Amino acid sequence: MKRILGVVLGELSTGELVIAHSFAKGLNKNQYSMDFLIPEEKNVFFEKDSEFRVHTVSRNCGVTHNQRHIISLIKSNDYDLIILFDAFTMEYAQHWTGINMDVLKALDIPISSLDEYDYINAGYKLDYYGIFVKKLPDLLSEVDIILKNCPLSMPRGGQDLIKEAKKKGQFYYQVIQEVRKLDKNVIFNIRKRYVKDDEKIVFLTLSKWELEGAYSFTSQSTLCRYLLPLIYNYLSELDTKICLIHVGDSCWNESEFKNPQIRYIHYRSLPVDIFEELLQSSDLFVTYNLVSITLTKAVDFRVPSIVLNNDKIIDFKILEKKCMEKPLWYQYMAKDLKKVYPFTASMFGWNHFLKGIMKDNIYMKSFERIQVFNTEQVNSTLKEILYGDLCDKMIHNINRFKRELSKIPNVNEALNNAFQYLLKLDEKRG
Repeated sequence: MKRILGVVLGELSTGELVIAHSFAKGLNKNQYSMDFLIPEEKNVFFEKDSEFRVHTVSRNCGVTHNQRHIISLIKSNDYDLIILFDAFTMEYAQHWTGINMDVLKALDIPISSLDEYDYINAGYKLDYYGIFVKKLPDLLSEVDIILKNCPLSMPRGGQDLIKEAKKKGQFYYQVIQEVRKLDKNVIFNIRKRYVKDDEKIVFLTLSKWELEGAYSFTSQSTLCRYLLPLIYNYLSELDTKICLIHVGDSCWNESEFKNPQIRYIHYRSLPVDIFEELLQSSDLFVTYNLVSITLTKAVDFRVPSIVLNNDKIIDFKILEKKCMEKPLWYQYMAKDLKKVYPFTASMFGWNHFLKGIMKDNIYMKSFERIQVFNTEQVNSTLKEILYGDLCDKMIHNINRFKRELSKIPNVNEALNNAFQYLLKLDEKRG
């Protein structure tokens, strides 16, 4: 039995934790035992899941205490592998955890990390919203094993590339493991709670980090306030009855949304099983974040999905006359925003950084990525998915993608290969 510690120290989103939890769920329990190290406030995620041992670390305890606590924890449990589900988040959190790559390496335990967005080929350069560029440290060269989660890191060379990557200590795996698929009768009964007959359900997620942005400056803060109203107003343009279910943080007063055609329902958070039931029962999933793990789940559930992005700098002052042709809500928004910048991963930006994982990736054809400020494109895409033929085309593309994804090793196969690689490394070192 191999013992593994999954280190998940992200605080702003549950995405990293969802990926780690899915990874653990896919492991053969006769081969692997996995514990988690997480921030104390994220422990709510495991309230209904007693399958894994969860160790927490608190900001309130101080950096020295936390470092001693974590080192003692790792030493006393005799782990065979430490998996960083985001090495850069771990490094960022060191100011309150006391843990960084150097501290972990000193423990003489093999370390693995996800290369979730192909950091290596991107040169570790991240372009944030507002054209801020930051170069991250080359942390992935310091780990023993790199895990490449698919579909974001789908190999462009098939099985040959997967085999070559193994020789370098890089292992591709399917990020979604065990997901409960609902039958049509269950979905029908769930939908009855929210809509009548042929009315549509649109599912939206917004994370805390999306409403705060990567940097605090006026242009971004103003756009954050429009993330929900944008979608609400576009749906209102359809002039049909729609139930908009919004899960996540909110900075809006629900009384602002007065269209009787749109039933707006907000949940700050939901248990994983309820969240996935609602997602599966929806007619459309909408996100601003191309690398959202919920988007990957929606595709796996064959739920048609839209990613609302922006690929260029738009100066609304220059386009003032053009904006006069738009609906009143758009004119008001444009006047308030003044200028917007490119973004692919919602308010983090990452418009250039993510081009590498997007290029020639069949996953990108399983959903519609559209320009959020292009009213004609958004309106026509919404109509075609909800009331036209685009939905059938998307399901066809999803099925093609899922056939390709099925050729990627599952998490257990990837980890078996990884431990074989580590064994060979030990043999070479004598």
